[in-house]
Amino acid sequence: MEERWSLLYKRFAALSFLTGMDKASSYDMSVTFSFDVHGGHEVSVHMYTYDIGDWNRHTYLGPFKTEVEAFNATRDKVCEAEEIVGKEYLDKENA
Repeated sequence: MEERWSLLYKRFAALSFLTGMDKASSYDMSVTFSFDVHGGHEVSVHMYTYDIGDWNRHTYLGPFKTEVEAFNATRDKVCEAEEIVGKEYLDKENA
């Protein structure tokens, strides 16, 4: 699963080549695994989304019960970001 997260992060970070970066942390992502004393756990994702359309500067996903759920939600959000950034880039090129 670690390799899948790495590839997803690289896809997300690659968007900076189209938009530039207003902040050094733009297009960064952190995945947090939290465990409690009773054996429960959660997975949360923090995406730094400064340069994506009208998104907030920080996008939080989760908490999720499983890593697979967290990964799928993050993958969907990266796909959404790719669509927005791609459209904005094409609009600039065609202006």
